[in-house]
This record gives sequence, C-alpha cells and structure tokens, in this order.
Amino acid sequence: MLPLPVRLVKLRSCHRNYKIGGKRSGALFPGSLHQTRSKGMAAANNSTFWQRTPIRSVSLEVKDLQKLFAILTARQSILLERAKKKWVEKNPDKSEAERADVFAAGDDCFQITALIRNRSGEEFHSTDSKIFEDYRSAREIEFVSIDTTIRNRIINGRDLFPHARIDIHLSDPAIFNPSAIMSQGTLNESSIIVAGSDHEWCEKTLQYLSLYINQKRNAHGFIHAKFVYDFLL
Repeated sequence: MLPLPVRLVKLRSCHRNYKIGGKRSGALFPGSLHQTRSKGMAAANNSTFWQRTPIRSVSLEVKDLQKLFAILTARQSILLERAKKKWVEKNPDKSEAERADVFAAGDDCFQITALIRNRSGEEFHSTDSKIFEDYRSAREIEFVSIDTTIRNRIINGRDLFPHARIDIHLSDPAIFNPSAIMSQGTLNESSIIVAGSDHEWCEKTLQYLSLYINQKRNAHGFIHAKFVYDFLL
C-alpha cells in the first residue's frame, strides 16, 4: 500500500500544481496494468517481473534523494522513447500536429513524482526534483517516495507498466522494540519495488538503484541486524 495518499494535504507554490482526474487522449500506454494496492505492485501473470528489495542501514542526504530521482528519470526516459517510437510505427499517417499533441501528453504522463512527508507531518508532491532543495538536511524529512507511475495514475486513472518505486523512511527506528520478535531485525519498511513484463528494464532499474544505495550503507546497521538484541542481552 502506498504510504501517502494521492490526494495530498499541501502543494508548495514553487512546484507544479496537478489537475486531479480526467483522461488524456492519445495515451502512449493505453494498455497499462492496474496496481493491486493490498499486495503492492502485483504480477499480472507468471512471466511478469516483480521484486521488493528492502533498504537497510543507509545514510542518505538530500543530494542522494535527488540522485535517486535522476536515476529513475533516466530509466523512465527509455520507456518514453520506446513508446513514442512504437506510436509512430503504428500511426505513420498522423500529422505533425497530432504527433506533437500525443508526445506532449506522453511527456506529462511519464514524469517521475516525489512524495515527501516532513517531520511536522506536512505532505508535498512534485514532478520537479527541486522539491528536495526546500530541505537543508534529510533529517527534516520523515518519509519520501519516488514513483514512476503516480503522474499517469492521476491523469489516466491507471499505472504505467513497467514501473518502479522507492519508499524511504528516514526516521530513526527504536533500537529496542519490545513488541518485535527478538530474532528479527529492526522493522523498517524502506524498499525498492520494481514490476513489469520487461524483465531487462526491471532488472537494470533495480540494479542501478541498488548499486547507488549500497554505497550509502552506514556503520549502524549492526545494531538493527537479526539476533543482535539477543547478543547484547
């Protein structure tokens, strides 16, 4: 389930305001698959790639969040250019004006969206990575989600497929949680989720994100690892 709702509490004036709802004609991905929220990004069939990779023991700054946004933007651009090429092949007789309209709609729908909840509980979203510049430190952020399909869901009412999402909880977990099972690591829902029938795109997207995040591992991971509670006692 997406931690933040699509209908958000606030939108900072320096970022783009969304028009919620309404369909756009000439969608580049008319056959996009819906997300099953109760089970995350669900596989449509046995050949569909789906993977959730937990994010553990990392230290991230604002510039790192911007970098993750940039990685997903680059990966999304591959899908956008592929969709445009396919549309041109299927519609060779369309005028330049019609093509421009469809491409403009595609550029809009394929934008990456960042969702942020700050330490005061205020929630913001934007398709512009400059939203992160409003924060001097990642410590001012409680949660951030960077998603490749929210923009299309808002406009067309469905998810793009394939798609990817990064959920990062930046609040510090309690070292000792009496309600948790001792032999489990500290609970943290931060993760990368990638889904789609294009296995190559999914695997490379997961690889690029994981490689960057793994460079940010900190020395505090030991405290939150499995069985450490038992060992310290």
